[in-house]
Amino acid sequence: MGRLFLVCFHGVRDFYICRICRTVIALNVHFRYPLQPHSDGATGLIFGEVANMYKREPMPHREVGRYETEDLYCVECGDLLGGELVRSLGPLELDDDPLYYLNPAKILHWNGRNTLDPTMLPATSSSDANPHEANPPEANPAVNPEANSEENL
Repeated sequence: MGRLFLVCFHGVRDFYICRICRTVIALNVHFRYPLQPHSDGATGLIFGEVANMYKREPMPHREVGRYETEDLYCVECGDLLGGELVRSLGPLELDDDPLYYLNPAKILHWNGRNTLDPTMLPATSSSDANPHEANPPEANPAVNPEANSEENL
């Protein structure tokens, strides 16, 4: 295996980080859609691009929902954060562009002001809607305690 490098993002204010070491993993502009809950309980976030992650070779593929994935680990702390979608096990086929699955329990979302927990965000009714647009973090008292202050009531 070659050298591992840490990619830094200067001036970016909306991104996802590793829950353990706070390394930037993905930018919000690369967020595609939430992985629909599956009968095996798999949920997650799908991204078009990720950074600061690596694959351990050789590793067997893992099934996540209706997809087969290759595991991806944080380059800084080595925690398993998700995987690259390799093959669809359902009726939908994958495009030629790679897609990456991130486990919401392993990452945090930084929106420029607050750190948000993707597992605590409200569910959306549309499968291709961005879950972060359903309720802005400013209105969520769990994320922004000032939302319950007397000025805002």
